[in-house]
Amino acid sequence: MLTGRHAGRPSSPQLLAGARLLVGARLLVGAVGALTCALVVSACGGHPVAARVPAAPATAPAVSATTAPLPTGPSTTPPLVPAPVPSPAAAPAPASTSTTIPGPAAPGAPSFPAVVSGALATFASRPAGLEAPVTLPPAPAAVSAQASGLGGTDSVTLVATPQALPVNDPALTSGGAGIADLGTFSTTATASAGYAASSLASAASHTLAACAGPVTAVSVGVPGATACPAMVGGVIDWSDGAWSVQVQDLGSPASPVAAASALAAALASSQLPAADRGIISVVVPATASDGTATTASLQWQRGADVYTVRTSRGAAASLALASSMRPYP
Repeated sequence: MLTGRHAGRPSSPQLLAGARLLVGARLLVGAVGALTCALVVSACGGHPVAARVPAAPATAPAVSATTAPLPTGPSTTPPLVPAPVPSPAAAPAPASTSTTIPGPAAPGAPSFPAVVSGALATFASRPAGLEAPVTLPPAPAAVSAQASGLGGTDSVTLVATPQALPVNDPALTSGGAGIADLGTFSTTATASAGYAASSLASAASHTLAACAGPVTAVSVGVPGATACPAMVGGVIDWSDGAWSVQVQDLGSPASPVAAASALAAALASSQLPAADRGIISVVVPATASDGTATTASLQWQRGADVYTVRTSRGAAASLALASSMRPYP
């Protein structure tokens, strides 16, 4: 047992054991600190030892073009979805800037001579049933025209001239050299088919001569032809479908057999206009005092309209003009 100044002090073995205990404690603290430092970078100023994580695949799986990938966590940004592509059928057609050009006239549509169209253009109004010739009568040089719209009748007279003249030119009535009447065509519009039939019946009573003597059969190349004397001279009558035909020998009691036979032959090779009823009158002068030209006229009714063609150049010329009549546009 120690006494004096050494009393109360630990012995050397005790000091050595305490020192070892202190060193062990420090080593333990240092080991714990080193482990903590390896996990926390900011605490120790060194580099962390990263935990081994399985490597990610080299390529990410493809994402469908029409399906947006699902978000991996909360986000304030909506997923990106591709905008739908409009179908070609739903796209509006582009606006057209072209000008529509009328198509050509229907095949077979009649073409009228310029002189005829020019004459009809002078009428302030034209009836719906207006007709005009598509063929002009033959002329040595040119054909000009006079137009008249009096009394509800649109009438055009074609005139042979040395050169083409304007419609209704004063020279057409001067009777100068080279000017000659080629024929007249007209359309008369009425209120109804009944009025038109009455109008034609009235014209027939003034145009066709009534028999003033016995009626006898006559041979002119058509069945049913008859001859009789009339106040104007000898006449021959027959029917051709809806048409009443008469040839007059003006100023002579003799029957005009030759002229009637020529007309019958001309009718056999001609196409008469369609008609509800029509009349054909041919007047042959017996002598120079009765006239110098054979006049021929055709008048017919179709519906509410009455048409007339007249020439002083013979029956054949009048038939040709009537056969070329067509509805005017």
